[in-house]
Amino acid sequence: MPRKRSGPSVLKDAAEFLSSLPSDDGLGWQVEDVRKRLIKLERLWGVCEQFLADNRVSCPEAILQMDHVLLNAPELIEAIGLVVGWAKPKS
Repeated sequence: MPRKRSGPSVLKDAAEFLSSLPSDDGLGWQVEDVRKRLIKLERLWGVCEQFLADNRVSCPEAILQMDHVLLNAPELIEAIGLVVGWAKPKS
């Protein structure tokens, strides 16, 4: 039975695979865009895993039962914004 792999491992493998594709086939820019998005996803996964571990969130109920989780949520939101980018103001 194959071993279960974590999200970041799969994302990293996919990004490496995309990097190995030839870029002279006219699709190079698309491959690069997907690779950059996979790297962002890997970073986002890490931010979320770190927050859950640091705050000892082991189930959904823990979110509301432990005040420090809610108090630390702004730091999580900031970390997410730094990885994925901030919302653009509506004009």
